[in-house]
Amino acid sequence: MVKVLSFDVDGTLATRRYADLIWEEAIPRLYAEKYGVEFQEAKSFIMREYEKIGDQRVEWYQITYWFNRFGLTGYNELLDKYESVISYYPEVEGVLERLAGDFDLIIVSNSAVEFLERTTKRIRKYFSRVFSASTDFNSTKSDPSVYRRVCLELNVESKEIAHVGDSWLQDYLIPRKLGVKSFYLDRDGVKSGRFTVKDLNDFQTRILKLVKRLK
Repeated sequence: MVKVLSFDVDGTLATRRYADLIWEEAIPRLYAEKYGVEFQEAKSFIMREYEKIGDQRVEWYQITYWFNRFGLTGYNELLDKYESVISYYPEVEGVLERLAGDFDLIIVSNSAVEFLERTTKRIRKYFSRVFSASTDFNSTKSDPSVYRRVCLELNVESKEIAHVGDSWLQDYLIPRKLGVKSFYLDRDGVKSGRFTVKDLNDFQTRILKLVKRLK
């Protein structure tokens, strides 16, 4: 029986606008101001630095790491400055409202806690736990141990969790190998299949059918 529903955040609950603005615009602008270089030059340099690390390494997600690397200060102020652009996909709050009555809802995200404190603020009431792989476990969801540790923290078996997110590898393949009932969220409609959903309304429908079948 599924007891826990787990959600990724960026690209799943929240749009990527806030994260993209911080990483691709705000940080390069801060760097350009500090070192007296043109914005485009700063952005090109910083994007190259990101690529040297890559999104499979935990440092990619840690704003504290990048501020130290670039010699910058004031990341909390920067995150606060742009918080007003945080937005959720249209169906999100309705789906969470409906599902919260029947399931324990959690978040499992790669995003650092500094981001999650802001991107989940308006929907935090629906969730019993928020897990940051990069902050809480010093890892990423590419590491299967992240999902194992979530199960231990919640004292549930992997088969009692259903997870949804927009990374084919980190949100679908890896948790499914561990027995989690994972679903791949493809808002662009590129993939199709039994465990691919087009939005969270679709996820809700699949979950309720799955639970009914397992009763």
